[in-house]
Amino acid sequence: MSIWKRLESWHDGREGGRSDNNSNHSDDSSNDSSDDSSDDSSGYGVSETDRSDHSSARGQRPSYRMTIRQEELWKAFDKGVTQVVNGTDRDSQYTPERLQRDCLDVVVQFLDHPFKNGDHYESIVIGALAIMGFDREGGGWVPAINYTPIYSAVIKVARYLVLYQSMLERDRQKAQLRQWMGERQAEEEAEGLFRIVRDKVQRFMTRIPEGAGVDPTPMNWIINTRTYGKQIRYTTPGTKRIDWRRDQIIHGQVRITMGEISDMLHSLTIEARRTLVRLAIGKIEPKRTPVQSAVGDIKGGGDEEEDDIALPRIPWSKIEDRHGESALGHSFIKDEENQSWITAREGWTRQQIISSSARYKAWISKPSPDEEAGEACPYKERAVRAYSQMVEQFRAQMFVLMHMLGGQPARSTEILGLRI
Repeated sequence: MSIWKRLESWHDGREGGRSDNNSNHSDDSSNDSSDDSSDDSSGYGVSETDRSDHSSARGQRPSYRMTIRQEELWKAFDKGVTQVVNGTDRDSQYTPERLQRDCLDVVVQFLDHPFKNGDHYESIVIGALAIMGFDREGGGWVPAINYTPIYSAVIKVARYLVLYQSMLERDRQKAQLRQWMGERQAEEEAEGLFRIVRDKVQRFMTRIPEGAGVDPTPMNWIINTRTYGKQIRYTTPGTKRIDWRRDQIIHGQVRITMGEISDMLHSLTIEARRTLVRLAIGKIEPKRTPVQSAVGDIKGGGDEEEDDIALPRIPWSKIEDRHGESALGHSFIKDEENQSWITAREGWTRQQIISSSARYKAWISKPSPDEEAGEACPYKERAVRAYSQMVEQFRAQMFVLMHMLGGQPARSTEILGLRI
């Protein structure tokens, strides 16, 4: 709807500019056109009178025009919104659910707009996309390489809306059938979701197949135009964005040397090890800002002693991994050959939590008298959430290190599947 308001404001600005610059004859014709359009769908469509003066209408605004069904749905939606905003809906007929459904029906109906006379810009959707193509900053039109993602977003959202509307239609059919038959029979008698969706997809959600006896629709135009835009996007050489001056890299306003990148990666490696140690010993702390972290690193103290604790040794040379194993949920940790060194340190993190009074207080909750022993979770929810955030922080640090130090292009590794 924001695109709609943008289009209307553009239309008002064009009419205002023309009323100041044109002659009296143009003013009269503009007033006549305004009077005619006021009787047509509350000013949101183009009447037959406007269409007769085709050149005048095109000079004033985009020549979009609603179909009869679109006008009916739009008027119903506009009436409901107006009553709710003005407070005249005394019977509370227009609930939020009803307004959302009316809005959904209007938007989907905008997509179901056959172009019988070949004028694509009769569609409100195409007109709105044209308005979005204006380049606000530099003037002119948005380049194709930057505009095709808008088409993709419209296509994706339209598919979700059509599917959601189809689900609601099937639910409504079942509710009507349940009035005189049972639940099971209504489920079987109602039209299948696949049939409902397929009818809409074949009618206005895909490109026109060869030999099909159907009219083009906005979605057919959007898909074809996006294909053309992608061809331009993929064949247009990229502009220069990175420059080198000795060991300095320049990207826009960013300037950084290779030495600074090396220092950053060394610091990130140290920070990742510190996070790993804290995860291993169960040490949690509130999330700190970069300034607080820097101040804490300068002060040092007892935290550094805990962060330098020796972790259990992992026998990397003895790890066995069955690369050909495709069983769901399989991991080298579950392999029988690795159980000897895995079970030897089982419960090490839990023991670290119990051995420290501060960590024990942060993790273990006191069970209430009503809770029986063994049934309640012994850990505090706040501690579990903080630990989960630290896991995600460690994964983010490992992603950066693998991308920068593991060789590019970066490859997906098993760390993508690690979850707590």
